[in-house]
Amino acid sequence: MTVNLRGFEQYLLDNERPENTIACYKQGVVRYFQMFDKISNANIVAFKKALIDKNKPSTVNARLSGIAAYAKYMNIKINRPKAVRVPKQLSVENVITAAEFDTLCNGLLADGNMRGYWIVMYLAKTGARVNEFRLLKKTALERGYDEMWNKGKIRRIYIPAKLIEGSREYFDGVAGDYLFPAINPGATGGPMTTRGIGLIINGFAKKYNIRKEVMHAHGFRHFYAKMFLQNGGDLTLLSDLLGHSTVGTTAIYTRRSSEEMAEEISKVVMGGNSVIQPKAPPSAYNLEQIVALQQETIKAQKEAINVLTNVLQRS
Repeated sequence: MTVNLRGFEQYLLDNERPENTIACYKQGVVRYFQMFDKISNANIVAFKKALIDKNKPSTVNARLSGIAAYAKYMNIKINRPKAVRVPKQLSVENVITAAEFDTLCNGLLADGNMRGYWIVMYLAKTGARVNEFRLLKKTALERGYDEMWNKGKIRRIYIPAKLIEGSREYFDGVAGDYLFPAINPGATGGPMTTRGIGLIINGFAKKYNIRKEVMHAHGFRHFYAKMFLQNGGDLTLLSDLLGHSTVGTTAIYTRRSSEEMAEEISKVVMGGNSVIQPKAPPSAYNLEQIVALQQETIKAQKEAINVLTNVLQRS
């Protein structure tokens, strides 16, 4: 069966699918046709089993959605594959800390990397998804927000006034309509790609010695949410700012991560006290200490004998 990825991509674009979703669906289709030469219910079930052995549930579901979308594009009737149950996420893990964020920003400023600095600042201070961030335009600096169509609705991304004020001089020197246009060879002034943004962020992790697991574009959205609540922000407002469909989705940011819970437990249980170290067993003493202990023991025994003798003589 000939795979028409270009036509499939256009089909997804026509249905207003986000860039990340399109890339994920295409990868699912490629993986499927590496294993099978036609679309059938039996093959999809086998594909699902093969994916489960080596991938996370969320990845499996994304790949299955991709092949289901391709079947619909090709007008092939199939039974939609059942999604793999994804364990409920109780907290947000691996979020960059305030100290790490400061280290990153200070390092970028010290190196004179103003483009990198403002990329990080706008990711962390707007809470935008990476596919929204890449589309921010200069007109947003005048209005204080940008609007775009994402996930079936109009999203408004607010930009803090102080952030606009501090960055205006930098953006005055940026050509084109976008705040962060692509600058790779052959670029024509269009927006950066999500992959390009990811590569930049990953490079910062190594350069400034920051944990790799927290250095990804979406991680700054988590950082934005955590800082918003820690500074007294309202949960309902945060839900609107992040574009969540329900406050329940946003509530995950109110829960401590595993690392934060471990730190809190240690603080409460130990009360800030250090553990009392047990005395070393006799075998750990050196020879001089052993001799001294023996002499003290003999002296104590002699004193006890003298006391007992005096008592007997008086009686």
